[in-house]
Amino acid sequence: MPRVLTLIGLFLLCLLFFLVRSLPAAPFARHVDGLMIAGAPLQLEQVHGRVWAGDARWRWSTWRGELNWATDWRGLLPGVRLDIAGHGISAQGWLAATPGSAQVRDLSFTVPLSEISRNMPAGRADGTVSGHVDLLRFYRDGSAEVEGALRYGGGRVSWADGEATVPPLDGKLFTAHNVAWLVMTDPAETLLLDAKVEDGEAAVRVYRSWPRLLGVSQGGADEDVVFQVAQPLGG
Repeated sequence: MPRVLTLIGLFLLCLLFFLVRSLPAAPFARHVDGLMIAGAPLQLEQVHGRVWAGDARWRWSTWRGELNWATDWRGLLPGVRLDIAGHGISAQGWLAATPGSAQVRDLSFTVPLSEISRNMPAGRADGTVSGHVDLLRFYRDGSAEVEGALRYGGGRVSWADGEATVPPLDGKLFTAHNVAWLVMTDPAETLLLDAKVEDGEAAVRVYRSWPRLLGVSQGGADEDVVFQVAQPLGG
């Protein structure tokens, strides 16, 4: 009798695995469709495949492109490998979630600033931002940790009453004393801006070295803070 129960249990387990693996992706994509990001809804269309692997077309604001995904286990932790492309933007990375945190690993991306800034009334920029994020993790308590690097290849920046040529800039992502940081520097390694996530709040500081780089500074020291803002991550 125990042998019969074992065989029935194995049969039911295999059946459950087959049913889950056969689930179409479209019903689950509806939970993401319409998600508001920066004031505009994310829309998913032409969803194909299964929950385990598939593809779709995405649209956000004036941008659109393609999305591919596939289940990717890392040890005992299940995750999803995403590949996003469209309008010259590309991103590939691995995402996973646990009851206490959400994380992204091995995220590589390329973003042309002309696409980002073309509808911004404050100004325009060209050139490309690229980067690789080894780890980005957000915890339920609002803290975060990050490790990676960014690079802006340089280009033209223009605003209402001026323009400037910006040299290549480097960004470093790191965690120190339980605070996630981004620091941006110029070719002389002068600090231009920094940003941090601490206790569920994101804060950004811009230093005088940045307007000096653009040729619009009128005196003062490079380390003077000329702009700063803080915002709760949930706000």
